[in-house]
Amino acid sequence: MRLFINRLIVNIKRCMLSPFMYVMAAVLITLALFCILIPESEKSVYLPVAILNNDDNEKTEEIVEELCNMRSVFEFYEVGSEEEMLDDLAQGKANTGFVIPEDFLERSTGTKKPHEIAVITTPTSGLTSLATEEVFERFFRYNALLILENTLEDYGYNEGGVDNAGIEDIYNGFIEGDGIYVLTGLQGEQYDEMTKSEKIEIPLYKFAGLFIYAACLLGLLSFLTDVDNRIYLRFGKVQRIYMALIQIAIYALPISVLSTACFLAAGIEFSFARVFLYTLAVIALALVLGVVFILLPIKVSPAKVLSAVLPVYLILCFLFGGILFDLASFSKFLKNICMIFPPHYF
Repeated sequence: MRLFINRLIVNIKRCMLSPFMYVMAAVLITLALFCILIPESEKSVYLPVAILNNDDNEKTEEIVEELCNMRSVFEFYEVGSEEEMLDDLAQGKANTGFVIPEDFLERSTGTKKPHEIAVITTPTSGLTSLATEEVFERFFRYNALLILENTLEDYGYNEGGVDNAGIEDIYNGFIEGDGIYVLTGLQGEQYDEMTKSEKIEIPLYKFAGLFIYAACLLGLLSFLTDVDNRIYLRFGKVQRIYMALIQIAIYALPISVLSTACFLAAGIEFSFARVFLYTLAVIALALVLGVVFILLPIKVSPAKVLSAVLPVYLILCFLFGGILFDLASFSKFLKNICMIFPPHYF
């Protein structure tokens, strides 16, 4: 027990003295400060669009929520009153404003003359027609689908034939494949390509996922170095595995706790359970990698092999972990490669 405690204390000191741990901590704290100090409008390249929903229809609320969660060149956000919208437009907080009137969706799919969505702009508003297209597309898709369902019902085609889910699949497949909403003339680029642009955010969350995993690998490297130096000769196999687990955790937990603190300070949405489970998963993965390295039928020491491979592997984790590139734009082949690297899942 005394030997185990001594090794535990030594490993804690080694973790505290490791320059890589301080570098990772400094990067996380710096990114968190950027998130706190830099205004939201300057952190991302997008056009803020205010939307006021006066229609209490459940589907309208769902469409508005979809717009607000959309990631594109526009950043839709909901306001509580027309006065708030006008203030935001006057102060430059919003580029364009949309007001959805009462009973809009019900009237737009019925026989009554539909109310119109009011579009409020200023002399400095830009890309207003494209923002309007984003709003119109979502309501059009719903209305057209509803009209299609009602028409088929009138002719009796849904009786024992195509169900609503099947109708929706056919309709969505046609709309997405036909490219109805492709506009041209915006700097020679197609509109659907422009809407795929992601917000440029400060990647604190993704860096944290990479650093937690990197800390686990540093802990594993420390353990393999001790194995090469015959530190654990008096330990049994079970004790060695347990010691490896402890040593990896000693490195991983400080970065995990610091990451959580940075998320809270920066106001980033995250799940405590997700961070905790991810940390446990990468600790377990590092332990498995350690066993693999020890069992490799080679004469070179496992620590030397890992130290040679580790820099390249961490660079690949950086490239394919969603930190530098938008993984949504990757080909299917590259997306499958990304699944090999744990930071991709954080």
